[in-house]
Amino acid sequence: MKYMAMSKIKSSDQLLDYMDENLKNRKREISFLKLQLQEKVRKKSKEVGVLSKSLILISYSHYEGFVKDSSVKFFEYLNFKGLKCKDVTKGLVAAYIHASLYSNPLSATASMEKILDFISNDENKIIFNPKYMSDAESNLNSEILEKITKRMDMHFFELDANRTFIDSVILKYRNDFAHGDWIYVDTDRALEISNKVVLLLDSFSNELQNIIVLKKYLR
Repeated sequence: MKYMAMSKIKSSDQLLDYMDENLKNRKREISFLKLQLQEKVRKKSKEVGVLSKSLILISYSHYEGFVKDSSVKFFEYLNFKGLKCKDVTKGLVAAYIHASLYSNPLSATASMEKILDFISNDENKIIFNPKYMSDAESNLNSEILEKITKRMDMHFFELDANRTFIDSVILKYRNDFAHGDWIYVDTDRALEISNKVVLLLDSFSNELQNIIVLKKYLR
């Protein structure tokens, strides 16, 4: 599966197009595996179990991949715009200060001086570290998802309703499979999980695109 490549995003239209194409390709891959699984079920194939696990794994990978990739592109886009402290929401300012301190730990005195310097001059330019802001190295549990959306100053309304699904279902399956645990997965369960992941991705995409279109990142 070939995903849309773009080195630099210089407009909101480019960012929206990138997200749309990215999500479309990921959903296409999930749909392909669903069709393969349903076909094997009709034929009563022995490959049903393997495909059920594969569908869950690919669904999780696209959930994590789309959320993190979209957030990276969002912060890269904000960096390109050359925004200042006075331009962006207080939530983004807070996320920037928090990330700049924790990504490069300083002494208590140096941290205080850095915060004071930044909040004293609203002409200071904000340059995000996109990879850090998207928690690129972590599995995407509900806590990490909440952290990423908070950093984007995004109110992801579906999060609370899906915490159990994210932590105790999709991520648990992913970890169990990764650790080599021998687990039987019911076909209907695998299909249900993949459908729920697609809905979660659609909701996340809609929320983030709403921020971009309406320029909710601006103060």
